[in-house]
Amino acid sequence: MNWDNIRIFTTVHECGSIGKAAARLSLNHSTVLRRLDQLEQTLGVKLFVRSTSGYQMTDAAEQLLEHATTMHDSANAFHRAAAGNIEETTSPIRITLSPSMATTLMRSIVEFQTQYPQYQLDVAADINLSDLSRLEADVAIRYTNNPPEHYVGRQVLSLPQKLYVSRQYLAEHPSMHDVSDIEDWVVLAMPAFGNQFEQWIESLGDKGRVSIKTNATDLAIEAVAGGAGACFLPELRAAERTELTPLDLDPFDSTLGIWLLTHKDLRYQPSIRRFMRFMAEDLQKKLPEYAINTGEFV
Repeated sequence: MNWDNIRIFTTVHECGSIGKAAARLSLNHSTVLRRLDQLEQTLGVKLFVRSTSGYQMTDAAEQLLEHATTMHDSANAFHRAAAGNIEETTSPIRITLSPSMATTLMRSIVEFQTQYPQYQLDVAADINLSDLSRLEADVAIRYTNNPPEHYVGRQVLSLPQKLYVSRQYLAEHPSMHDVSDIEDWVVLAMPAFGNQFEQWIESLGDKGRVSIKTNATDLAIEAVAGGAGACFLPELRAAERTELTPLDLDPFDSTLGIWLLTHKDLRYQPSIRRFMRFMAEDLQKKLPEYAINTGEFV
């Protein structure tokens, strides 16, 4: 049996489509289909049926999934342990970061590569953290206040979230003296934020309405700048836009951490430790007003 076909099986299940699985695995669509067919022939069972909502597992596949996932996780752990024991490597450092932080972080990433030209840096903008476990990235830079326990790293910045509107919206609604006076809301729905803001807005009842909901900081900023209403936004990003203004009406204190994370099996890899240490020092130097000292990584 080709063990790599097990990985394809579990990835198709996670993604729900051949196209998304192929993109995650960096394989052609036809290759994924062919490898699935090989696995089905080897096992003698049908694993997926195609439906309007994507690829659905058969009953036989459901029974095999737990075993396949265990095999997949064990293989990943084996590779991570091997990678973590390499004294030095010329392999690329694979970095995943939140799309909303890309512009801010890329300057520091470029400076690291200039100082350490021996490293190739592969940078992907992605909101998921699971890519560390799947060996799709070595380092994740994330907005979060609760990083997963099986990752190691440190918080380097603490970013306030403030309530913003456009200056034009404020001029058109001059009687906003309390949050209950805000008629229109833009909701920034991101995993790092949880649903606290949305739940709080819902608690206002008919005093406010959600005009736009998005999972992208850039889109939320554009919506607020266009006059769609008020939104809780990261001060670091919103302060860059002169057409936005903060409201001194925040109903609660909200801050969001920026964390540098890697998998625990990779914590002693020299290139990864060097990159994470450089990024922590550089970001705190560039943004001292948001810096937070939480010690070493491990």
